[in-house]
Amino acid sequence: MEPPIPTIRVFKIDSDREFEQVFKIRSLVLQEEYQVPEEFDLDGHDHIAHHYLAFSGKHPVGTARWRVTLGRKVKLDRFAVLKDFRGQGIGKKLLDSILSDIPRGQETFLEAHEEVIPFYEKHGFSAKGEPYDVSGILHQRMVWQEN
Repeated sequence: MEPPIPTIRVFKIDSDREFEQVFKIRSLVLQEEYQVPEEFDLDGHDHIAHHYLAFSGKHPVGTARWRVTLGRKVKLDRFAVLKDFRGQGIGKKLLDSILSDIPRGQETFLEAHEEVIPFYEKHGFSAKGEPYDVSGILHQRMVWQEN
């Protein structure tokens, strides 16, 4: 008999201990796996962003954040799920949590890795413009169409 699949839970976070977990996940996924330079990952916006942490059972396994830009647009970014936990709906739960919290009536966008464009399209995002390079990774700007 297979062990039960742990429940995935997502929380908006604000404690130092939780931020340590966020930065550890981002370091493992963005900096080590995707080779994003640390100075790009730690872009100076963490203090104004709203951060989320996903747990599989008791283990932190994913993170994401959103913020309002100087142009008054809502930007979703820094989605990172540990490799061993991908394909379990964690990215969807992070995205759903963020989309339920963001302010309405403002343009909401993200910069998607080319490989995950179909995922975001399934969740109401549309590609805008041409793909472009961000830290050596091809990205596509995607805008959310509110329902």
